[in-house]
Amino acid sequence: NCVVDSVLLWEFVKNVPDKEFLMGLKDGALRVQGASKIGDDIIMAEFALRDDLVYPSELIEDNPNEYSNLPETFYTALSYTAFACDDESAVSSRIVIKDGYAYSKGRLAACKFYLGDEAVSMIPEPMFVSPSAIGFVNRDASKKYFIKNGWLHLMNEAGTVLSMRTRIDPNFPFKAIDEMLVKGSAEEFRLPANIRDILLRCVPFSGHSAKIRKVDVRMDKGIMSVTAKRSDGSRFLEKTKCGDTASPIVFSINVKTFSDVIELADKYQTDGYRLLGFGTNFVTMISIEASNDWS
Repeated sequence: NCVVDSVLLWEFVKNVPDKEFLMGLKDGALRVQGASKIGDDIIMAEFALRDDLVYPSELIEDNPNEYSNLPETFYTALSYTAFACDDESAVSSRIVIKDGYAYSKGRLAACKFYLGDEAVSMIPEPMFVSPSAIGFVNRDASKKYFIKNGWLHLMNEAGTVLSMRTRIDPNFPFKAIDEMLVKGSAEEFRLPANIRDILLRCVPFSGHSAKIRKVDVRMDKGIMSVTAKRSDGSRFLEKTKCGDTASPIVFSINVKTFSDVIELADKYQTDGYRLLGFGTNFVTMISIEASNDWS
């Protein structure tokens, strides 16, 4: 048994053409070598042993009898709500499951997803989940959970466990999120099927970083126009057919968040300061800025 830097190990392994590797301890390091390379033709790396990365034994929770079952919709809930979390290690950058709903909120968006009636009893207390868990849950199909001493442990059928800090926040804004997601009286509309391709084409023109990139959208008389403009004056415009609306719909929105939402929602509504998206058991809100700067 030994511990090494997992990121460094992965960066090496994924770029080696071999499908099999030779591995062993030598001179106080972990040596990893491509199995097909011998003699002078060799790809090999040695990884320093890291006692400082040893997983504390008192945190290991591998007794399945202590775990409770997760709802079948657990992964779906994470996949629908992770996008709204900000990319930072803050308490608010968590998906929180409470009373059968998964909540999340970030700088630009908020949302909630209903896991179903069974989730109310299966997760009776608020569960705080890092959005980074979504990859593990998708790959290893977590079936059970256990919360103890500020740690959330997720276990799959093979007994593989992912452990993460819960970072419980007694002031998490459940009520504020519910209020943000209240459906208004504005007209509902749908976006054209090719909106994904349009956004891909306009991204390079929408700004220099994901945090500030935005697009302007206008829907009027059966035509949707999408424009983006960089600070250097470069500009993108694409027009396409869309459903008729009773009045013009105009808004500016962060392109990354918008791109995430169109994969989850199928109906929309805007009142000038937010874009609401609705899907099956799902509702979201993106903060927007109304824009009338069209030419």
